[in-house]
Amino acid sequence: MKKISFIIISLLIISGCSDIDSENIDTAGICTDFRVSNSGSNAKIEATLTAGCGAMDGSYVDLSPGDTLIAKYLSNSYTLAKHTDALNKTTYIANLNNYTAGESVVIGLHRDDPNDIDALNSYVTLPNAFSVTAPVANQSVTRGQSLTVNWNNTNTSDIKTVISCNSGHKSATYTRHLNNIAPSQAISFIHPTDLDFTPEHCQAYIDFSQSNAGIADPAYELGSKITASYKNRVYVNLNF
Repeated sequence: MKKISFIIISLLIISGCSDIDSENIDTAGICTDFRVSNSGSNAKIEATLTAGCGAMDGSYVDLSPGDTLIAKYLSNSYTLAKHTDALNKTTYIANLNNYTAGESVVIGLHRDDPNDIDALNSYVTLPNAFSVTAPVANQSVTRGQSLTVNWNNTNTSDIKTVISCNSGHKSATYTRHLNNIAPSQAISFIHPTDLDFTPEHCQAYIDFSQSNAGIADPAYELGSKITASYKNRVYVNLNF
């Protein structure tokens, strides 16, 4: 069999090999992280493929010629294109026309080798759009004190607060993740105490996200996932 075994894949990861060509790995050895989210009035797919879903994952799977990821949404088909960032992280991306809550996005992996198994039915439903009602944009927020957050539906939100400070060539970012926050709940920004410089400028914002979990095609490795999220970001004025 021409495919790389899991043991060899693990050794490649340990040795620092960053990518594995998909022609050298079975579909059952691929772990997916499909993420669909709103982008303005449209939707966007970001897909990460790795060799394995367990503790030994982390080696990116690079689609070989003939292997393609194709998304189906609102009767249209979109081929996901490869993107490699400055850290050599490989992601496959497609921008979808329109964002329609309640509609499904289906992502399929089409294999070129007839001996490989296609994985054509990873699907997720887009969640409802929502608006943040508190805090309002550019509201004054005091670091370390409570702040009430709210939005215009009754769903819980995952929240991320971010403070980014800089002075000359020095910078620091403080991030806090809060999951399943109910409307009208109080939160607070992290109070940084370990800055080794006096900040000249700090930017603060809150990310709100409401998500649906979908079903990854069972042909992939157990632990693969597909999610859809609607996100909002609110910038605030941070008082020290």
